[in-house]
Amino acid sequence: MSERIGTVQLIQKMNRVLVLDRLRAGGEMSRAELSAETGMSLASITNIVKYLAECGYVREVGTVATSKAGRRTELLAFNQTAGELAVVHVEANEVYFARCDLLGSILEQGCMPTLVAQSGAVMETVRQVLSKIVNERTLGVGVAISGHVDNRGAVSSVQLNWDGYPVREKLLAEGFPNVFVVNNSRSKAMGLSEPIVDGVFLDLSDGLGLVRFLGGRVDEGVSGELGHTTVMKDGPLCACGNYGCLEKVVSPGYLQKQFGGNLERMLEAYENGERVPALVEAAEYLGIGLANVISLFEPPCIVINPNCMTKKDRFYHSVLEYAQRRLGRLSLRRVMYLRSEVTHEAALAGLARHVADGIFGVDGNVV
Repeated sequence: MSERIGTVQLIQKMNRVLVLDRLRAGGEMSRAELSAETGMSLASITNIVKYLAECGYVREVGTVATSKAGRRTELLAFNQTAGELAVVHVEANEVYFARCDLLGSILEQGCMPTLVAQSGAVMETVRQVLSKIVNERTLGVGVAISGHVDNRGAVSSVQLNWDGYPVREKLLAEGFPNVFVVNNSRSKAMGLSEPIVDGVFLDLSDGLGLVRFLGGRVDEGVSGELGHTTVMKDGPLCACGNYGCLEKVVSPGYLQKQFGGNLERMLEAYENGERVPALVEAAEYLGIGLANVISLFEPPCIVINPNCMTKKDRFYHSVLEYAQRRLGRLSLRRVMYLRSEVTHEAALAGLARHVADGIFGVDGNVV
């Protein structure tokens, strides 16, 4: 009997999530329209809407005529002001943060310097930020950090020298609600103004992260650690402990040292047609990395969040040319490339939408 009760409750929750998802997607709908789109009976829709309205997540926004006789029916919409989300984006030297409504629109934002690049100090900065923006209306918290995030919300980060650091566990122990932890390349991918349906997002703005999308959703089977693949077996030592990682040999920091702090001047020289060997080599290695991505995933499109180097047109197009040259006859389809710079504000909004998906999903505990 208890198993049957549990099954019924799960079905009820799945139906509520389905209705809420449709309303969260935007627009105003009647109960009859919800019934037609979800395949549920009008009686079921009425009960679900009543429940969601009592929770505060659905509201009536007016009426619309349903017949020439003048009969009218209520229009429903998702109530994005029924709660708040708190999100933080951890970079090397700063933590960006925002309070958002339940659709990811930013209500308040700011940034705070990271105390020191050590696990305890970074987490203390995150804790301080969240203490400022979490309130009694906060339904969920999102944290984006550079590194690999496992399914427990523990982070392994070369940049921060973390090895399975239990970020989610520590924040839950502090009393923060519904904590979600993601790689910060993923939050940037979710912050794109035009979402990727099928393709790859390549984040060059802080290291070299990769996010793959299938059917409009992130492919959870891809770790995204493209930057720590080896492209030069006797190359420079990377922070991860290996030699010749792609992220290392094409990083602005590495080239800045090679040019004695004059990377910007050398980039301008390259843009003006000069042959700058170190930049030629960097473009070639980044092209190799791009070719490897295409060989592995055959994406119809690649969206690149550029760094200071790939913002320059000649360098950027050199990378694409090297990738095509590397692929040769292996290139079975034409790949569409797009540069799209993701701001910190957009990344925070993307992270907030991810948190909302989690707390309103079947695995969430809000509905």
